[in-house]
Amino acid sequence: MRPKSLLLAAAFTVGLTLPAMAQQPTLHRFVTLFKFSDQALKSLTDNPQDHAAAVAKVSEQFGGKLEVLYVFPFSNEFDGMVIIQAANDAAMEKINLVVRSSGSFSRLQVTEVLTPAEFKTALEAAKEGAASYAPPGR
Repeated sequence: MRPKSLLLAAAFTVGLTLPAMAQQPTLHRFVTLFKFSDQALKSLTDNPQDHAAAVAKVSEQFGGKLEVLYVFPFSNEFDGMVIIQAANDAAMEKINLVVRSSGSFSRLQVTEVLTPAEFKTALEAAKEGAASYAPPGR
């Protein structure tokens, strides 16, 4: 392929890809810490299996994506955690309600998390907004 044709093909590809990427919604990350119910732990012990596919499937039903699932080997307060990407709080709550209704968990704790870059953006916005904020009593 000639350099001019290669350059044209690359420009065409970028021209098609960038608008598609720009239209994709931003997904937020949520960390869910979980504690299995005693019955669920007994069932898992009797019939060991990897449940990552099931978590991925329920996440995808509501437009989310399972990023990772970890199980804590020396559990105390929680038995493990998942990180799920979801469009917003409402989408994550739908996933959470499905999981909670299964009865397999005695405790779930969901927290949205930010990357360092997202946190920096929030700090910059807070800095700009602080100038217009008057604390109560001042």
